[in-house]
Amino acid sequence: MMDHLQDFCSEVLVWRQLRHPNILPFIGANLELFEPRFCFISPWMNNGDIMSYLKQHPDHDRFKTVSIPKVPLYLCANR
Repeated sequence: MMDHLQDFCSEVLVWRQLRHPNILPFIGANLELFEPRFCFISPWMNNGDIMSYLKQHPDHDRFKTVSIPKVPLYLCANR
């Protein structure tokens, strides 16, 4: 449990510092709402998460939706 809490706190510290158009802003974290699981809090997105959106829109051009290569490069540069 302590390892998971430590990992969770590390993720919180990283996410709260990120500023990128393809990464949702960090609003907060909660250790009690879904106990025994932890949860991150970010803004609500009208279309839900990317996987739900793509299931509902199977013909959507996925390559135009997400500029995936930019996010990992940003994350690596800001660690």
